[in-house]
Amino acid sequence: MPDAAASGRFDLVVFLDWDAWAAFTDAHPETPARFIELDPLRREIEADAWAWARAVAGVAAAAAGHQGQSAAHVEAVTRRLVQHGVGFAAARARRCADAIAKAVGGDARIETSGVDVFTAAFLAAQLPSVPKPRTERAPLLPGVRAPFVRSLVGTLRHARRAASRARARTAARGVAAAAAEAPIGFVVQAPRDEAIAGPAVKLLRERGRGVIKLELSNDGRTLKSGFECDLVVDGRDWVDPYPPGILARFALCRRRAVRDIVAALPDELAPVATAFAAEVAAHAGVTAPSLLRRVTRILDDVACERLVLLGETNRIVTPLTCVAEARGIPVTCVQHGIIHDIPQWAEMPFSTFAVFGPAYAEVLTSLGTPPGRIAVTGDPRLDHAVAAEPVPRERVLASLGLEPDESRHLVMFAANYASHRLSGSSMERAFDALVEALDRLPEALLVVKLHPQGAGREAPYHRVLARHSTLPHVIAPRDSRLVDLIAISDVVAVHVSSVGFEAAAMGRPLVVINPDDGVQEVPFVREGIGQEARDAEGVRSLLMRAISGRFEMPDADALAAFNERYNGPLDGHAAERLADAIIASSWSR
Repeated sequence: MPDAAASGRFDLVVFLDWDAWAAFTDAHPETPARFIELDPLRREIEADAWAWARAVAGVAAAAAGHQGQSAAHVEAVTRRLVQHGVGFAAARARRCADAIAKAVGGDARIETSGVDVFTAAFLAAQLPSVPKPRTERAPLLPGVRAPFVRSLVGTLRHARRAASRARARTAARGVAAAAAEAPIGFVVQAPRDEAIAGPAVKLLRERGRGVIKLELSNDGRTLKSGFECDLVVDGRDWVDPYPPGILARFALCRRRAVRDIVAALPDELAPVATAFAAEVAAHAGVTAPSLLRRVTRILDDVACERLVLLGETNRIVTPLTCVAEARGIPVTCVQHGIIHDIPQWAEMPFSTFAVFGPAYAEVLTSLGTPPGRIAVTGDPRLDHAVAAEPVPRERVLASLGLEPDESRHLVMFAANYASHRLSGSSMERAFDALVEALDRLPEALLVVKLHPQGAGREAPYHRVLARHSTLPHVIAPRDSRLVDLIAISDVVAVHVSSVGFEAAAMGRPLVVINPDDGVQEVPFVREGIGQEARDAEGVRSLLMRAISGRFEMPDADALAAFNERYNGPLDGHAAERLADAIIASSWSR
C-alpha cells in the first residue's frame, strides 16, 4: 500500500483488497482511491484457469511426444493440473489487470508497487507506461501459500523422529495382521470429517470391522479427538526427513523442466510465461510428487481393505485416490458440502461417491460420473436431529456460558472463512448487515457458529464486531455441535454456507444475506426455502418476522420436497445407508 508520503503523488490509487482500500481512505481522504470488486468474476476466473491448464496440458503432451493423444487424455491432464491450482493465480491476475486498465484508462502513468508479479505482467502488456516486472526476483516457491509452507515445515520437523515412524509402521502392520478382515481406513483431515462420516464408521466397527484412522492433516489436529478406532496413524510419520533446502532445489529443477513447455504456450500467455512456469513448477513439481510418495508408503505399511474419505478435490485426496485405484482398494468419498457444477468434482476416480440427496447425484451424473458409482445415503449428521430426543435447551445454553432461563430470541449465523472462492470483503459486508440489524434488536442474542477450519481466516468478522463494540449480545462458539445450536435458535442466517440444508431439515426460518446481489451457489432462495436480504434494513425486517412468528415459511409439501432432494431421507438411518454403501463399494461397477 502506498505510504503517507507517496499518497500525494497519485491522481488515483486502485485497490484490489477491500481492507487495504478502507485503511488507505481513512488515512488519506484527500487522495482519490477506488476498490475493484472481483467477487462477481469468480466464474470467469475459473473458466480462464481451465483454459490455461488446458493449454499447458496440450503442449505438455506434444513435448512428451504424444501428439496423437486423444482429446479425452488432454482433458484428464487438464483436470489434474486444475486440481493442483495451476492457472488460478494467473487467471485472477488477468481479470485484475483488465479491471485496473479499465479504471485508469490507457494513457495513465501507473506504479505497480505492492501488485503481484502476475498482475504487473498483464498491466505491462496492456498499458505501455507500466514497467516490465522483474519476474526473476520471484520467490523460489511462488504460488504456494504461506500457511502451506508453515505446515510443510512443521511436517518436516515431525518427520525427523525416525523412532516414532518405525513404531507407527510396526503397530500398523500388527493391527492389519491381527484383524480377521483387513480394516477400513478412515481418512480424517478435519473434525468435520468425523462429524459426517464418523457415525457410519462407528457402525462398521460395531459390526466387527477393524477401523484405522489415517490422520493426514499437516498439524495432527484430530489425533486427540477421542474417536474410537483400532489404531490412529499419524500421516506425518511417513514423510521423508528432507530439509527444506532439498525441496527448494527440487522445485528449481522442476521449474527448468517446465520452462520449455511454457515457452510454447499461445501468444496471449507470453507476458507472464516466466511467472506461469514458476507457478506450474511450484504446484505440480513439489506438492504432487511428494504427496504421491507419502501416500504410497502409507498404503504399503497400513493394509486397508477399503478407504473412506471426505474432500473431493484437495491435495491429499487426489494422490491418495489415484494410488488406491491402482491397487484396487475401493474408495468411498462422502459429500461434505455443496457440490459445484464444474468438471473436477466429477472427474476423481472414486469407486463410490456418497451424496446426501438426489440433487447432487444429478449434478455429478450430468458432469460424467457413472450413475453406478453414486450412492444416495442422506446426511448422517441429521440422524440424531430428526430421530432422537433433542438435547435439552438449558444444557445447550449452559455449554455456551448462558443462563438456563435465557429468554432472548436466538439468531444463529453460520460463519465461513476467507478463501479463493469467498473473499473477505464479501464476508464482511454480509456480517456487517446482520450485526447492524441486530444493533436495533436488543431482544435478540447473536450466536456466531464459527467454522471448524476458519481459525486465522476470520478477520472480517472481527473487524465488524470491533466497529459495533457496543453490541453486548454476541457469543461465538467454534466447537459446539451445529444441530444443537440450530435446535435452540429462532432463526438461522447464512451468507453462502451449506448450513441452510440443516436448517431446512429442522424446520427453522432461514435468512440468506446477499449484499453483493450476486448469483448464489447455495440453492435456498431459488428453491423457496429461505428469504433473501441485501442490506441491514432487509435483514432486520426478516429477523423481526421470524421472532414474532410471521416469517413466511414454505408449505409442508415444498419443504418436504426440498429435503428429499438435498438432504435425502430424514428417517434417522443415513449412517446405516452410508455404512452399507462403504461395504458394497468396489471398482467393478
